[in-house]
Amino acid sequence: MHPFAKTNRLLITPIPNDFDAGDLLPAFNSNPGFLSASGYRPQFTRADVEGYLMEELLREDSLCLLIRLQHRARTIGTVAIQAPNPSDGLPWIGLLLIEALRQRQDFGTEAAQVIEDPLASEGWPSVRLFALRENLGVRGFWETIGYRVGSEAKDAHGREAWLLEKELSARAKVRGA
Repeated sequence: MHPFAKTNRLLITPIPNDFDAGDLLPAFNSNPGFLSASGYRPQFTRADVEGYLMEELLREDSLCLLIRLQHRARTIGTVAIQAPNPSDGLPWIGLLLIEALRQRQDFGTEAAQVIEDPLASEGWPSVRLFALRENLGVRGFWETIGYRVGSEAKDAHGREAWLLEKELSARAKVRGA
């Protein structure tokens, strides 16, 4: 499988047709704050992961990717992006989830950068996301890597969230210009 992106530590790839949804269970189940804030049950099942993947893969203009350790090819997370989002015409990160054991080791920062770089080179002026208010700590992560709170709002599922946005690059050509 051809990688979407590769760093010294990570291999980020599209979901292969023969992917075992069970490989993402540790990422979801090690993040109870995310599961609770999102309104999911306390433990994801294989069927829940399959439902997540199906929803993301069927969303128009979206890309759902696996985040793997390069030296082991072990799945440690997932990221979903939509470019453009039909609500405002900008790219959005729908979810960036890293297995708890691997958090605070800059894997999330690395994965976000891998997503942001091609968006900037394609000329997108910024990228947005919702950070759920009940998912404590997530807002701090995004602010640390350059996202700014734009407003408080409800996400597509009616959950209280912060709308965060990051300007990608003043050097990126403006899309459509």
